[in-house]
Amino acid sequence: MQWRCFLAAILITVGGCASVRTYDMKKLERDFGQTVQTSEAIVQKSQSDYREKSTLVESLKKGGDPGFKEVEDKLRRHLGMMALSLDKMNARHKTMREANGRLASLGYARPEVQSGDPQYDKVTEAVTDFQHAAKDVNAAVLDYSRESNSLADEVSKRRLFFNFDIADFQKRVQNAIRASQTNLTAMNKDVQRSQGVVLNWNRKESRKSHEDLLQAMVSGSQEYAQKAKGLSAASREMSDATDGVAKISTMDPRWKDAQKASEAFEQTVLELKRIATKFQNDLELFRRPARPAP
Repeated sequence: MQWRCFLAAILITVGGCASVRTYDMKKLERDFGQTVQTSEAIVQKSQSDYREKSTLVESLKKGGDPGFKEVEDKLRRHLGMMALSLDKMNARHKTMREANGRLASLGYARPEVQSGDPQYDKVTEAVTDFQHAAKDVNAAVLDYSRESNSLADEVSKRRLFFNFDIADFQKRVQNAIRASQTNLTAMNKDVQRSQGVVLNWNRKESRKSHEDLLQAMVSGSQEYAQKAKGLSAASREMSDATDGVAKISTMDPRWKDAQKASEAFEQTVLELKRIATKFQNDLELFRRPARPAP
């Protein structure tokens, strides 16, 4: 199966600072903006690849493949180096965004900045910072790709695998759907009760603050309902990806799509927990009586 990582290099689109006597600010903003977008896409792809590889290693450990113990330390070393490269990518990408923001500010209503202009040195500094950061991102991408592909090659060479239980996955999805339905029913009841409290307001504390909390609860319940639809979607995606089989090996060509469905489910569950926690916090604040003034 395909576990190798393919990441493009970032192209730096401006010449060396020493040779530039006039900066075309519109072109700089356009080119640097495109480069930032490319960098953002690479960082996101790397983050996704890292999550996939981390999940793979943990799944191999749980799966009990006899060959895994022999290479576990090696695989985890690769993951550690990947994490370091990813941290560097994120940090230097942030520097690129900051430098690009400075350029946009310096170029506001200024089509050109020439040498001798009071802003010239600041533009040069921002361009230099951007270039250095982009080069560092490129270096980190190369380091990351090397470690990621070495991990993938090790797994493929040793034919490590585990069997993913699709029947158990679908059972967990159905349990999550039932739990979300129960939670949503409770949320809607809490919203209705709170609406009644606001409508017949007779408390000493501010009604406006409770109206704001009520609106947050309404939005939270609506977001929860919308997000919960992702549970059924993950179930359908898993069925489509695996043709209804009960288990699938990670060596199966269909595993990649099955893994995406599994990760989508896990992410949806986390999002639902986040929304439910926020809703409960708002509800507790709504119910809490105001403290008497000291």
